[in-house]
Amino acid sequence: MFAVCGAFVEEAHADELMESFSLRVTIETKDNVYQWKYDNPDYYEFQDGDHVLRAEDAKVHVDNMSEQLHVDERVTSDQLAARIKELFPKLKSMDVRWRNKDSELYTWRWKNDQVLVD
Repeated sequence: MFAVCGAFVEEAHADELMESFSLRVTIETKDNVYQWKYDNPDYYEFQDGDHVLRAEDAKVHVDNMSEQLHVDERVTSDQLAARIKELFPKLKSMDVRWRNKDSELYTWRWKNDQVLVD
């Protein structure tokens, strides 16, 4: 069930999260809801539907999503949605909340207005 995240990035770079105080990513696809959570220095959580991983079990998933998103102060919602769609083509909506090392909160939301069909 959790293999979907393992395919994101061959090698995650932990330094991505070192620039973050916290990261929350929620995406909804046609079939499921996923969540990634990080709080500096070492809280990790990944949720795939009703299945939840925490701590070291979730770390690789969170690191991979962080690397895929490459969030910073200049990124736009459309850019983040495009990056997520590379992994989740049936993306319906996303909510990304990032608190940088200066504790400034940034929020990006995106919703697909088109009806997704198979």
